[in-house]
Amino acid sequence: MIKLYSLLSLLFIGSLAIAQSDTTKIKIGEKEIEFILKDASKLDSLEEEIEQEVEVAMEEMEKELKNLDEDKKKEKKIDYEDFSFLAGIEVYSNLLFNSDMNLDGIEGPITLNADPARSINLGFTVFDKYIPIAKQHVGLVTGLTFRYVSYNFTEDFEFGTAQDGDIGLTAQDNRSYSKNRLRAGFVRVPVLLQFATGKEKKKSFHFAVGAYAGVKMGNGKYKTEYTENNQVYNSASKGQYNLSNFDYGLEARVGHGNISLLASYSSAGLFNTESSFELNGANVGLALTF
Repeated sequence: MIKLYSLLSLLFIGSLAIAQSDTTKIKIGEKEIEFILKDASKLDSLEEEIEQEVEVAMEEMEKELKNLDEDKKKEKKIDYEDFSFLAGIEVYSNLLFNSDMNLDGIEGPITLNADPARSINLGFTVFDKYIPIAKQHVGLVTGLTFRYVSYNFTEDFEFGTAQDGDIGLTAQDNRSYSKNRLRAGFVRVPVLLQFATGKEKKKSFHFAVGAYAGVKMGNGKYKTEYTENNQVYNSASKGQYNLSNFDYGLEARVGHGNISLLASYSSAGLFNTESSFELNGANVGLALTF
């Protein structure tokens, strides 16, 4: 650096000696230094002053280059850990598949079937974690999700418990049910393989697929509202209703930015394995992520 200063100084003094002008300007980066020479015999005494001015200008230019480099690094730096698209609020419809993998329910003296349009509920993912495999483009995501399965059944019957512990369905021909809903809550932990495009989370398309496992929170809730003899009745109760204590299955998500379409299928039955009612739940809905 000193050699550079000396070289600039010599060039400057030489230019003065040759040009013999009163004013000389030197531009270093954005810094412009101006010298006014009144006495040409004092060229030697200007060398120290010139070196100081050049040194200040070079230091300022180095600072500008350093700041520019840091700004570029900040622009390129991506917070990979924030590239999960799980945490947020979910709105979804609950479906029931029978053993033939259709939505016709279980037929018998009483048909056990749910209405997807009236089986709407909410879910919340309160925590998520992204584990990068290939930067923000490929990684594993996991989290903690609270989901509620709610099924509004279409037939006029009432849930109960049979002597063998299975659920009991009692036909109510004299009642017209406007609500016949069975509900349970689960805590789930998904583990998904996620793919994302782009450098900014809010502008990225994303797709994730994987599995989840969960456990039921407390007892189930059963609510009814029906009309009998022109009178409206409401009832609510809590119980096991032979609901499965565990939930596990497959899950997939696709979306853009903070909006995702989601779907999941429960490999665990809605009711315990010893139940004569073999039904598997599924969810289809929309998620708004934080």
